[in-house]
Amino acid sequence: MPLSRMLIAACLAYLWMISLGLWVIAESKTGLIDRTDRIDKSLFRLGLDWIKYAFRQNLEIVPIFQFQPAISTVNVR
Repeated sequence: MPLSRMLIAACLAYLWMISLGLWVIAESKTGLIDRTDRIDKSLFRLGLDWIKYAFRQNLEIVPIFQFQPAISTVNVR
């Protein structure tokens, strides 16, 4: 039983990072954590870097689990 709960927690954390990465792109905040001329990071990495940035800047972190609609097509890995 404990292994299945850890797997669920890991899956939820992964989905949270993906949704945060999408939020970062939708809110045009990639310049704070990535290059400004292009996006080199995956959605997961953008979300993880946003968490780190928010902790360093003492920003409020809200656990969102909704995917944002794509405003424009963006090439991400």
